[in-house]
Amino acid sequence: MRVQVNSINLLFIIALIVLTVITSRADTLNLHIRDQSGIPIAGVTITYSYDATPPASPGSGSTVTDLNGNARIIHPGMGGSSCLLFSAITYNIAFSGVTFSKNTGTVPCGPLTSSETITAVDFPSAANVSSASYRTEIAGETIVAMFGVNLAEESAFSSNLKLENALAGRQILVRDLSGADRAAELIFVSPLQINYILPAGLTPGPIMIRLLTTDENPVSVASATMNLGTIAPGLFSANADGLGVAAALTFRILPDGTEIYEPVAEYDPSVGRFIALPVDLGPAEDQVFLVLLGTGWRFRSSLGGVSCTIGGIDSEVLFAGAQGQFAGLDQSNIRLSRALAGRGQVDILFSVDGKQANNLTFTVR
Repeated sequence: MRVQVNSINLLFIIALIVLTVITSRADTLNLHIRDQSGIPIAGVTITYSYDATPPASPGSGSTVTDLNGNARIIHPGMGGSSCLLFSAITYNIAFSGVTFSKNTGTVPCGPLTSSETITAVDFPSAANVSSASYRTEIAGETIVAMFGVNLAEESAFSSNLKLENALAGRQILVRDLSGADRAAELIFVSPLQINYILPAGLTPGPIMIRLLTTDENPVSVASATMNLGTIAPGLFSANADGLGVAAALTFRILPDGTEIYEPVAEYDPSVGRFIALPVDLGPAEDQVFLVLLGTGWRFRSSLGGVSCTIGGIDSEVLFAGAQGQFAGLDQSNIRLSRALAGRGQVDILFSVDGKQANNLTFTVR
C-alpha cells in the first residue's frame, strides 16, 4: 500500500536529514609548513577563524605545527561538500623573522578536507661540515660542526663522556630516506657553532638535519640538507681548521718494551697558534708510529682499503677504525719509515676506500 506524505511532513523529514548531515560532518584544513628546501618547520603559530550560518556557530583559535611541520584546523558542524551552509576558514601564519610564500588564506566550504603546503622563502639555514676536514662530505657517526647565527641562546659543553641528545635548550634531529627522525648526540652548543655526532644507523643518501628547541612543543631553529656517504675521512688539525700541522701523536716502543706517547705540535703564544714540534725518530732500535685522529672512516671496507703516504713514502697502516673511548672519534696507526729522518716538514696523504682526507703535515728532525 502506498502512503501519501504531505508537503509539510516532507519538508520536516528533509530538515532532519540535513541537520543530521550538519552535526555529523566537519570541514578540515590541513596545513603543511616547509622551508625553502622542503624540510618541515615545527612550532609555527597559526591563528584561525571560521564563519558559519546557523545552526552552525562561528569560532576562532590557534595551533602550532608539529615535528612534521603539520597543523590541522577542524571547523565543526559545517555543511560538507554540499555546502548547504556556507563556511570558510581564514588562517594567519606567524614565525618570527621568517617570510612565507603566503601568510594568510581563506578556504571556502568543501571539499570536506582541504590541504595546503606553504613554503618559507628565508628560513634560517645552517652549514654542516666535517669537524675535522671542514668539508661537506660526511659519513655515518661522523663528528659534524654546524655553523650559523642565533643557533642557541647560550653556550654549553657536554659535561661527561656520555653525550646527551639535548644541551643548552637545543636538539638536532636527522631524517634519512626511511622518513624516521634520529636524535644526534651534542658535544658543544653556542650561538654560532654546534658540534654533534651523526646518529648511528642512517641510510646513505640525502638526509635532513634540523636544529630545534627542547620545548614540549619543539620549535625549529635552523635546517639543512646533506648527502650522507659511507666513508668521508677527515683528519683533525692542531689548530682545528683542517689545515697545517696534524692533531696527532707519536707512539714509541723502546727495545725494553717501554711505551712513550709524544705530541707532534705545541702551542706558540707569540703567534697564538699551534706549531710543529719536530719528531725525533731516535735510534734504529726504536719503533715509532704516527697516531692520526679524525672522523668518518670507521665503516671502511677493510684495512687493506686504507693507505697512507708520508713525505712521499708509502707507510704501513696497522690500524684504522673507531678510537673506542670518544664517540665519533676515529684513529689510525701508521709506522714511520726511518727514511724520513732529517726530512723536516712532510705531508700526510691519508686515503680510505679511494677517498682522500684533508692533507696535513708534521715535522721530522
